[in-house]
Amino acid sequence: MYICFWNLILVCTVIGYFCTAVQAYITDIKLVTCDGHRACPNFPGYKKLETNLNAGTKRSQIYMHIKDDPSSDPITDLLILKTPDPPKATGWTRLETDLNHNTVFDNQTAIWLYFTKDKRLSVNPVTSIIIKEGDSPVVGAEYRRLPVDLNEGVGGMPLYMFYSQLGPKEYLFDKNPITALTAKACFTDVCYMDGWERVEKDANEGVIVGMRIYLFYQRKRNSPPVTDIVLVLDDQTAPEGYNKVEVDLNFVTFRGASIYLWYKTLSNPSEEEKSTAIQQVAIEYGQNAVAPLGWERLSVDLNSNHDGKGGFGEPTFLFIQRGYHELPPRQPLVFRKDGTFKIVQLADLHFTNEVGKCKDTPVEFDCKGDDSTIATIERLLDHEKPDLVVFGGDNIDGNGCYFVFVLFCFVLSFVCVCIYIQNLVLIPKTYISGAVTDARAATFKFAEPVIKRKIPWVAVFGNHDDENDLTREELFEVIRRMPFSLNERGPLELPGTGNFALQVFSNATLEAHALTIYFLDSHGLATKDTYDSIDQEQLNWLQETSANYAQSGKGTQKPNALAFFHTPIWEYHGAEDKSVPKLGDQRETISSPRKKKNLSVLDAFVKAGDIKATGWQALHAYGHDHVNDYCIEQKGIQLCYSGGLGIGGYGAAHLGWPRRARVWEINRFGEGIVTWKRLDDGALTLHHYQTLL
Repeated sequence: MYICFWNLILVCTVIGYFCTAVQAYITDIKLVTCDGHRACPNFPGYKKLETNLNAGTKRSQIYMHIKDDPSSDPITDLLILKTPDPPKATGWTRLETDLNHNTVFDNQTAIWLYFTKDKRLSVNPVTSIIIKEGDSPVVGAEYRRLPVDLNEGVGGMPLYMFYSQLGPKEYLFDKNPITALTAKACFTDVCYMDGWERVEKDANEGVIVGMRIYLFYQRKRNSPPVTDIVLVLDDQTAPEGYNKVEVDLNFVTFRGASIYLWYKTLSNPSEEEKSTAIQQVAIEYGQNAVAPLGWERLSVDLNSNHDGKGGFGEPTFLFIQRGYHELPPRQPLVFRKDGTFKIVQLADLHFTNEVGKCKDTPVEFDCKGDDSTIATIERLLDHEKPDLVVFGGDNIDGNGCYFVFVLFCFVLSFVCVCIYIQNLVLIPKTYISGAVTDARAATFKFAEPVIKRKIPWVAVFGNHDDENDLTREELFEVIRRMPFSLNERGPLELPGTGNFALQVFSNATLEAHALTIYFLDSHGLATKDTYDSIDQEQLNWLQETSANYAQSGKGTQKPNALAFFHTPIWEYHGAEDKSVPKLGDQRETISSPRKKKNLSVLDAFVKAGDIKATGWQALHAYGHDHVNDYCIEQKGIQLCYSGGLGIGGYGAAHLGWPRRARVWEINRFGEGIVTWKRLDDGALTLHHYQTLL
């Protein structure tokens, strides 16, 4: 829902070049073991992964800690071996702790984790490691699965490790293209093949009757690369020279269409043919699935009827990537020649990968779900022409309706057959209002209007974004690979994902750092009915970052700064004091975290700039509460709501209060700030123009 936006005057020194993308590679791994009855300590300077690697065994707790030291070489690959006698492997480092440490079983259950930094073995740096529970957990397409259950043979819950790899330009072309494809039909999602990488989405998602169908691929050195993939329906003739995957992708369904995948390999390819070979395949759910940069969508719906379109299950499309496509170079953020810098804040879009919902719209409005929100965003961007777009959280809708539907079917089982077996849900989610079955596809969708216009952008996370199939960490790995994204993970050891700062310079020569923009992860729910708050560690980092900036050209004064995050801080309740001036509306209760005795986010912001000594101010922008859009001043800091824009989230348009977006214009090269709102009323009416600084 909200975002927070503040303006701070900071003292800064420009260290390095803003536009250099910060590539946070994992450089070290530690395993910390402790007694099962005591809390495991954190390893200083490392991020602790919160899953106990011995979960369910009632024995030693084991936690993985990871580090991203920019002065160290990155880890480039991982390996897990199950053996009582772990071998020494050339180029690999073995962690000395058995992942099944101190279980009641003998050492036949021992599992060992290795990593390498040897570029002769692998050249793609590891950027993320996650642990997931279950026999077949859903995971992002950017991740690889290590095919060993970390609790195999010791009675604990199934646990699997996944990791994501990325690389700068010199690494990418060393990666082998795909050399073979196949498919497998299974009764459940526990569907894997030894020696093959799985495409992490069921090609038969959402069918009433049918098998789970998964695609698999291999990469083998010195083997002919795959240069093309086609989908053939029913009795259509396949192209000459293609290899058939002998599994019907509509196996055991009632629709009648048979769909087979055929692929072509090329012996002795030229260098040009190698550079356009198939490097990746992925599946997206949703009728209007967006093709990210460098990908192309095959036109046949894998859940289609005989015409290749429609069908009863989830609209499912196969995407292929030919070769590698470099992201556009990351450019520095700079003020325009007239001294202005404009930000458009888009809060609470509540996108889905489906058609989307229409909530609280006027009866006469021809609502088309997400497409209506996209149309508004496109008109707004074309009108304002911003220098930066900030997606303010709850960019993706939460997935609450699906399980209600399952319960409804159970209660009405005499008219509705609902089969819900472990990892086997045969209910067509595509027809359930608001169900998000593919957060990755929803991310491509909400960012596309900005990417098409080549506008730099940042997405902060709200409380709903990670309620679906992907975690914040997985969503970050999606976003960091998208064109014009300026997202950074930030210091790995900080709570949350996406605590970082951007600098805006006075001109293209980067002579003066004139504005700072902070982004903070405000987390999600702390308990069932209370929101989590920004942590002290995040505030310490912000204060340290502020102190380290030294501004050239402004003497000892810090440049103004803005901060964006989703959930409002407690001090927004100041609007309930009728004596406090505010411009804008408060139409709902402020849903902030509860006030903490020893933690004041606002006080930390004030302390960061030493407002009494330097006279800096702070400005915060929030989303979250969709029908609040006011600004108030607290302790010299402007606290501003944006108001919700997405038709998929609740609103008050049906009561005559249009959805809206906030625009920020920083002028006089960072010395002044004005703001206004644009209403989604057909005319993009300018509303509440306000000078804040």
